[in-house]
Amino acid sequence: MNITVELQPPMYYMTRYTVIALVAAAAAAALWFFFIRGILREPKKVQEPVHDAAWRERKRQEYAARLSTLETRLEAGQVDMRGAFQEMSAVLRLFVHEMTGIHVHEFTLTEIRKVGIPRLTQLVSSYYTPEFALRSRADARKALKKTREVILTWQ
Repeated sequence: MNITVELQPPMYYMTRYTVIALVAAAAAAALWFFFIRGILREPKKVQEPVHDAAWRERKRQEYAARLSTLETRLEAGQVDMRGAFQEMSAVLRLFVHEMTGIHVHEFTLTEIRKVGIPRLTQLVSSYYTPEFALRSRADARKALKKTREVILTWQ
């Protein structure tokens, strides 16, 4: 029995594994790129819905009434400071969502900053410490007053 063995060039095996490694590295880089792009993507800006002046005034009054109810509950001791700030934040975010169509009620503070509404950013950032800290010296009544002012003067 005659057996012949042909030797392969030494780089033949290396080329195959090098190509596989390069394809795997390119696939990993592409996945990483899409992952980072998804994280850093700015929130989409929605065109402001068109509503007449009467509708806008009704909404201002509706949300101001919600704040008045919250203030009454706060003074009666039915809600604590943390809860008051959480509710103020929710009321303001929902109001801005209805007035602009931007889903700020679902956004983090970082996403709200990117939207570019300074009054909203300022108020929501002032709520963060009292909302999440164990103790805070923030005054909910002053915050309610500022929030009501923003809502009633919203254009």
